[in-house]
Amino acid sequence: VFAGLVVLKFIPFAVISVCALVAGLWNVQDKKTVYGNLAEGLQKLKDFLCNAPMGGSTFLMLVLAFLNVYPVWHQPVIPQRTPINAVHFMRGEQLPGPIMNDFGRGGYLAYRYSDSNGVTDEAVSIDGRTNVNPVEIWNASHAAFTGQHTWHTYFDIVEPGTVLWPTESPLTTILLQKETWCRVYQTGNQHEGYSVFVHKDFFITRADSLTSDNC
Repeated sequence: VFAGLVVLKFIPFAVISVCALVAGLWNVQDKKTVYGNLAEGLQKLKDFLCNAPMGGSTFLMLVLAFLNVYPVWHQPVIPQRTPINAVHFMRGEQLPGPIMNDFGRGGYLAYRYSDSNGVTDEAVSIDGRTNVNPVEIWNASHAAFTGQHTWHTYFDIVEPGTVLWPTESPLTTILLQKETWCRVYQTGNQHEGYSVFVHKDFFITRADSLTSDNC
């Protein structure tokens, strides 16, 4: 449960573990001496569910399911949290690679830059698979995200042509002050959204079709 609260991808494991625990304690008659108040609480829950009217309970569950499913069906991906529009802009303008991204956006970038067979056009610099990312890549990306004095190490490793980055990160402010990186696209606001940067040399060649607020 604690892992699920800290890392989103662990939530399914947390739910499975909790359900397994409840299932194991569902027959609480012979477990009161071991689990005490927890067993007593589960027994009360069991009695409530077994005595509740079936029709009313079914209707209530259907209403709750609809209220939770409809927003997801209407908008399955939230653009404020996932860089849908930013990546659409990057692909539409054919911005150059390699693409430098932060830890949480690699999976989505890999999806958008891959065909139906999973063959990618552009490798991502880091993704959310903590078991495959080298330690030095993680340290460099984290330093860049938090705006530490070693932020440029990530750039030295990736040698990016395009940078896709959360606007609220201190790195965005750093890049806006640099003459070598031009922000050509921004979504959301300063607290929630994404910025797209390209190298100034590339921006100059595309100044007729790209605009920038710092170049």
